[in-house]
Amino acid sequence: PTQLLDNKLSGTAWIFLLIIWASQRTGRRNTGILQLLFLTQGLASAYFRIGLFADDFVSYGMMNFWAFAMLLATGGMMMAMLKLENINATQKIKLINTQLHTMIEAIPDAVFFKDVHGRWLVANETAKKLFKLDEIQWYGKTDMELVTLHSEFRAAHEAGSVDDETTWKAGELTLFTETAAGDDGLMHEYEMRKVPVFSNQGGRESLVIIGRDITQHKIAESALRDSELRWKFAVEGSDAGMWEYNFQTKTNIASKHLMEILGFNVISSELIHPLNDWAERLHPKSKARSENAFQAIMNNQSAKYVVEQEVRCEDGSYKWLLTRGMVVERDDDGNPLLMIGTSI
Repeated sequence: PTQLLDNKLSGTAWIFLLIIWASQRTGRRNTGILQLLFLTQGLASAYFRIGLFADDFVSYGMMNFWAFAMLLATGGMMMAMLKLENINATQKIKLINTQLHTMIEAIPDAVFFKDVHGRWLVANETAKKLFKLDEIQWYGKTDMELVTLHSEFRAAHEAGSVDDETTWKAGELTLFTETAAGDDGLMHEYEMRKVPVFSNQGGRESLVIIGRDITQHKIAESALRDSELRWKFAVEGSDAGMWEYNFQTKTNIASKHLMEILGFNVISSELIHPLNDWAERLHPKSKARSENAFQAIMNNQSAKYVVEQEVRCEDGSYKWLLTRGMVVERDDDGNPLLMIGTSI
């Protein structure tokens, strides 16, 4: 009987192959329809005693048919579930790729992905604009190949290629400064962050590059250094002590010379020092006119602060100082933000 059962089921092999094909190509619904069709055909074969299960009802008590039905249902469900898992995995990959693309495009910096051979695979809109990639067929090209398409970026591509190899050899995040022409026709300076990606076996896989335009930052740094230099000359060349008051933080900083005027023994070479107890240092007779002058500033009645006041020194004595100040920054509502001045 077992041999007979095997012989009967072996004749249905083509049906299982069809079910496998249907489950992978058409999904669960059509697979279920095919299963139902074949089961109906099998029942008809047993009932009318023709075909594969012609003698199954009389000779085997429908044993072959039910074995066939069980295998058909089980195999079909398993293959359909496998197909569903593959579909879910594919959908997850598509979702991750979409999220990654959205994130890359949201970054204001230029973002590039290169493969192990230095070929450009991914570039966000900022990167495309920087290197005018929309004008050329850039995908899959190396830096040296891009030079032939855009010779104006020769220096940037050549420097980038050299820096890429340096990053691979370092095996970690590396920083470089590279230059490229901007939309204004001027040379801009970029901070390039390059991160190598390696396989589990340690082989090279890809290179992630993020470039940030730091031109304005460099200009601001230079302007700040110039401003600090002018401040230094002004402080060292004047007999007056200089100060700066922040209305938002309610903090006051003073020049080294002003601290010395008040009797502080300043050892540090720093040009400015915190001095947040100015109000407590005022002589009681000087507080009223000092507060009135300060309130006029707060009420936007005056932009200048001018008052003669007695200020307590570190040794407990008082000195008369002529304090002048001017508001140099206000918010959109006209409230004072910053005031600078001198005391002598």
